[in-house]
Amino acid sequence: MSSRQFRWLPHEGHRHAVQTDLVAGRGGTTLCGLAVTAPTHPPPRYPDGCRPTCALCDAAWRRAEGIPIRAEGRPSAKSVADARGKPPRESESKRPHPRQSP
Repeated sequence: MSSRQFRWLPHEGHRHAVQTDLVAGRGGTTLCGLAVTAPTHPPPRYPDGCRPTCALCDAAWRRAEGIPIRAEGRPSAKSVADARGKPPRESESKRPHPRQSP
């Protein structure tokens, strides 16, 4: 059994967090405050079940679980180099973001 307080539920085009004890067919509220009814059927499988995560639910879930809030985007090679106190390596400055095409 999971020790997590929340689970993810597809709703209105996004992935929202709800209490783990929300029973199928019953109403509840997402962490961002939307009223939902837990589905009585399993969610769609990948890739049809892939939806963007609700930013408000994600932030509330992370606070409740004690997980740091994720920063928007990926740090640039310059910001990483500044933190290290060294100039960026050639490979770092030209490396594309993994979710973007070169």
